[in-house]
Amino acid sequence: MIAKDKGIIYVPYALRTLSAVSILCAPIFVNMFAGIGISGIVRTLIMMVLCYGTLFLYFIKFPKLIPIDVIAITVLLVLIYWISILMHPEYIDSISVEMWSNIVSPYSGIVCLLVIRMFDDHDDLIDILTIVAVISFVYYAFQSIAAINKGYWTVIVDGVVRQQSYSMSFGYNMLVPTILLGFRGFMEKRKAYIVLFFIGGLEILMLGSRMAAVCVVLFLILYLLIISTDSIGSSKEKIFYIFILVVLGLFLCFLYEQILTLLGEIFERIGFSSRTITRILNGTISNDIARNLLYLQSKDLINSGGMFGYGFLADRFYLGNYCHNIFLELFIEFGYVGGCFAIGILMGVIFRMIFKCEDIVWKGLFLVFFCYTFFRLLVSYSLWIDNNFWMMIGIYRCYVSSLNTDNRYEIRKEENQING
Repeated sequence: MIAKDKGIIYVPYALRTLSAVSILCAPIFVNMFAGIGISGIVRTLIMMVLCYGTLFLYFIKFPKLIPIDVIAITVLLVLIYWISILMHPEYIDSISVEMWSNIVSPYSGIVCLLVIRMFDDHDDLIDILTIVAVISFVYYAFQSIAAINKGYWTVIVDGVVRQQSYSMSFGYNMLVPTILLGFRGFMEKRKAYIVLFFIGGLEILMLGSRMAAVCVVLFLILYLLIISTDSIGSSKEKIFYIFILVVLGLFLCFLYEQILTLLGEIFERIGFSSRTITRILNGTISNDIARNLLYLQSKDLINSGGMFGYGFLADRFYLGNYCHNIFLELFIEFGYVGGCFAIGILMGVIFRMIFKCEDIVWKGLFLVFFCYTFFRLLVSYSLWIDNNFWMMIGIYRCYVSSLNTDNRYEIRKEENQING
C-alpha cells in the first residue's frame, strides 16, 4: 500500500482517506448527525471540516497532487453552461438551480471525480471504496429491516407522502455497495463479501426498483464473462469455462419462472411482494407510459435541434425534467455533431477499459461503476447529476495515469517520506 508501511498510517494518507470517506458517505453522515440531534449550522460545519478541511490540508501540503483534469472538466462544464445561458437566456430559471446545486456543488459528481483521482494506486482505492461500501451496506440494510418490520416504504412522490412496497432510492443506494463487495469477494475469494453480495442482491430484488435488480444480474454476468475469463490461463480452460457458463445460462433460462415464483412466495411470507418479480413474470418489466412519452418528445426535439442541439441541460427546459436516457440527453443538448462526438468518446472509454485494460483490478473497479451507471442511464436519471458516472470516469483517468509508472512514483514519493 502506498503511504502505509509497517502498520504506520501516515498523516497525508489519513487526511485523504478521511476526506474521501466523508465525501462519499456524506448523505449517510448527514442523516446520522440529524438522528442524534446535530442539525443546522453545527452539522454543516462538522461536514465541511470532515470533507474539505482535511482535503484542504492535504493539498496545501501537496499542491502538485491537485488533479488538473478535474479542474479542466469543471471549467469546461461551467463554460458550456454559460454559453448555453448566453444563447438561451430563457433557460436560466429551469437549469441554474440544478447546475449549482447538483452538478458543480460540494457533494456533486465533480467532487466524487476528485475523490477518485486522489488515489492513483488501485490497492488504496479499493480499500477506501470498501470502507464506503461497508458503511453504506450496513446503513441501508437497517433501512430495509425497518421497512420490512413496517410492511411498507414511506416515500415522497411529487410532495405527497405515500406507502409503497418498493423504494427506487433504496435499490440504487444499495446497488453500489452490493456489487463492489461482490467484486472484491469474487476477486479475492472472500466468502463474507460474497454472502453480502447475495444478501444485497436479494434485498434489491425484494425491496428496490426493477433496473437496480437487473444491474446486479448484469454485473454478475459481465464479471463471469470478462474478469473471470481474463484470470484463466490456457485457451482450453477458457473454452471449457465459457461452455459451463452457457450451459448454466440455458438452465436458468428454462427455470427462471419457477425460481422467481419461489422467491416471490418467500418474499410474500416476509411481508413484501416484489414488484420486480411480478413485472418479470407478467412480461411488463419494461412498461412505463411516462418514460415512453418522454422518449417520443425527446426524439422530436432531436429532429428539430439540428446539427448542434439546444444547449446544456436543454431537456430540463423543454421537457420539465431529464429525458431518462443518456444518448437522447446528449443528442438533445449537443445535436448530431456534438452528440456523436460525446458518445464516441464515452464508447471509447468503455471499450478500452472493458476489452483493452490488462490490469484486472482497474478493469473490475470500472466494471462495478459501469454496471451501476451505464445501464441505469439507459432508462433513467441524468449523467450530469449521477455521482457514480463521474466516479467511473475517475477510475478511467486513474488507470491512464497509472500507466506512467515513473510519474506515479514521483507523485507519491514525497508523501511516503513523511511520517506525521
